[in-house]
Amino acid sequence: TNDSTTTTNIIKPNNRSFTHVIRAQGNTKLSGAGDRAERILRSMEEMHKREKELYKIKFGEEYDVNEPWMNKHNIVTPDGRVYSAVIEAICYSDRRGSCDRAGAVMRKLLGRGSKLDMRVYITLLLGYSRLAGTYSSNPRARFEAAGKAEEVALMLLDEYDSICDIENEDI
Repeated sequence: TNDSTTTTNIIKPNNRSFTHVIRAQGNTKLSGAGDRAERILRSMEEMHKREKELYKIKFGEEYDVNEPWMNKHNIVTPDGRVYSAVIEAICYSDRRGSCDRAGAVMRKLLGRGSKLDMRVYITLLLGYSRLAGTYSSNPRARFEAAGKAEEVALMLLDEYDSICDIENEDI
């Protein structure tokens, strides 16, 4: 079966349940929400690692994270929704510098080769936009927040350009 929630009658967390828990942390908007969201992500990544090893033992082949529909069954795999939830929890927490920390997490994920989707970029852009709006009496802080939003937009454009380059190679 292609159901990641049960394996021989064992109930286990799946991507959706991890995402909901991470989003619940983010919805608190408390200063520690980002830390808790990152801990949950690390737990998910550990589960993914264990499940990949078990998949290889059971089926004698590697689990393909890039084309999961080609696998014999799904395993827990952090994806754009999970990363977006983590970045949102960090970005929207009440801690000073939270958007910068969320941006650092995003850059780390990109550096690891993680595939991020538009939700991740939008989350961070909204965070910096919100931040720029909170500095009504500090023009310099508004300008810095707007500049950081521009950096995120440029990262998105770089990602788009690299996708276009790959597609043009196929022509």
